[in-house]
Amino acid sequence: MKEYKVIDNFLPEDVFSEMSREITSPGKFPLYYVDFIAFSKERNKFFYFEHPLFYRSRPTSDFYLPIVEPFLEGIGINAIIRAKVNAYPKTESIEEHGKHVDFDNMPNDTAIFYINTNNGFTRLENGTVVESVANRLLILDGAIYHNSSSCTDADLRFVLNLNFI
Repeated sequence: MKEYKVIDNFLPEDVFSEMSREITSPGKFPLYYVDFIAFSKERNKFFYFEHPLFYRSRPTSDFYLPIVEPFLEGIGINAIIRAKVNAYPKTESIEEHGKHVDFDNMPNDTAIFYINTNNGFTRLENGTVVESVANRLLILDGAIYHNSSSCTDADLRFVLNLNFI
């Protein structure tokens, strides 16, 4: 059976506040435009911004260690496959993005850490909706199909996405 769990108030408040401030402060944390979400073939229909932190066995950002370090021991990561911050722009109505798994070519786990509270969410293949609540962590078997969404009540919906073994 494919499993998932949700942990509220995952990080100590001081660690979370510093991380959140660093990521959400305009002009301080660079975000890069991506013209599709979840392998969509319709470029520019859905878009988001990302900040890659770790990929292909190496850090890709100076922000990697301060952001990812609190998760290394906290969720028992043996090896990171990828780490990135996603920022989904506000839309007039909630838009659900395509269902997907992040890596289907290897056994892995996925962690989604919600950086700000908003009315966006993650929907799991069984229909479970995990709301975007600041300092909430969703850990799921990497084989579980899921999808992200936009939000209507914040300029950007921020999440940290970690894929690991």
